[in-house]
Amino acid sequence: MIKVTCSPKITNDQFNFFSGFEVELRNLIKKIVNEEEYCHLVLTFELFVEDSKSYNKVYILENNANPDIKNSLKLCSEVDSYIHSKEIKFKSYLPTSTILRIALNFKQRQQEAQSAPVSNFIAVEGRYVFNQIVLPKEKLDEIYSAINLIELQDLIYNKWNFKSVDAVPRCILNFYGEPGTGKTMCAHAIARKLGKKILALNYSEIESKYVGDSAKNLMNAFNYAKENDCVLFFDEADSFLGKRIQNVSQGADQALNSLRSQMLILLEEFQGIVLFATNLITNFDVAFESRILKQIKFDLPDESARCQIISKKIPAELPFDHNLTDDELLNLSRAIGLISPREIKNAVLECIIKKATHDRENSVFTYDDFLQAFRNKREAVDNLEKEKNKVNANRKMPDDIVKEKIKSALNASKDISKDVSNENNEGVAQNPS
Repeated sequence: MIKVTCSPKITNDQFNFFSGFEVELRNLIKKIVNEEEYCHLVLTFELFVEDSKSYNKVYILENNANPDIKNSLKLCSEVDSYIHSKEIKFKSYLPTSTILRIALNFKQRQQEAQSAPVSNFIAVEGRYVFNQIVLPKEKLDEIYSAINLIELQDLIYNKWNFKSVDAVPRCILNFYGEPGTGKTMCAHAIARKLGKKILALNYSEIESKYVGDSAKNLMNAFNYAKENDCVLFFDEADSFLGKRIQNVSQGADQALNSLRSQMLILLEEFQGIVLFATNLITNFDVAFESRILKQIKFDLPDESARCQIISKKIPAELPFDHNLTDDELLNLSRAIGLISPREIKNAVLECIIKKATHDRENSVFTYDDFLQAFRNKREAVDNLEKEKNKVNANRKMPDDIVKEKIKSALNASKDISKDVSNENNEGVAQNPS
């Protein structure tokens, strides 16, 4: 995780270079520690771009490698050789009178087992199919076209040799739009259509109270999806795909940047389907936008679509005094107005609960029951919107919300972090390059 403390702050290009180096170094370490010689070791690191007290050096390497941690000195030497190979690049990207400080922390693997719990992921069968979803034909065609990349992978990538242009077949889609418009339902329907399970995650399931473990959890999620051949679905995509913070000033910033950098590299390598859903799209990092095959907007349904949705949301088994006519469905659509399919479902459920509460098994539903329920829902939604508008000026941006979550998680593990930090500080030795 990069900490920038130099003055003046580094430029966007400089920040992006060191973010890329951070990902490269992490992947190198991951590869090395999987070797039998080093598999008992855990190696973490931090990067600092700071004002230089010694102008004849480009970087310094700090570490706690010592003979008591088996093979740590040898591993440190391998990492140092790699870092040294980048020295010329460092010179071209470091601002004048600054230095790159790299701090390595070695631990025995059994120590790590006591720190952070292993994330448990479980893929499930898709809960919905496409005939349960009402979307405009052009939207459905966009979705079908995108997932054909997976169904016709052999034809496109092998027989027609698109692998010579793009070596990794992947389908990354982002669904965005108002809450309750069917984004999650569509993700589940895609999994069902492809005959795959779906691993659905939101930010809170990836976030960890242990520093740096959110990125590890994300890597574990991708590994799980690969091993189980399932569709990956990330809700709250703005938490994962937002712009990386350039003027890093606190632990929450560092953790968020690390998570987003890890997401970039994982998307580049993953062969399969990754779906994102978000209510907000304006804060996306351009690096993510270029990796997304299609951005598909989910709009609130128009009058005609609402008629179809109402018809699907009212169970055929309800004891009605008559079948609803097309004109009655149209009136119900107009009564509830421009609203999400989820709110239509809620209005139907509220009507059913009210009827069941009063008449139990003797219930008989009428058109008027639903008309009143839909009018009530319209009024409730309008009142809620008025309340939101009153506090809209104080609404926080997505990054602020995510950073607050991370801060809270980091504070929860402050005592653990202090203990680890004190142990490390006692054994840290500087190894100037």
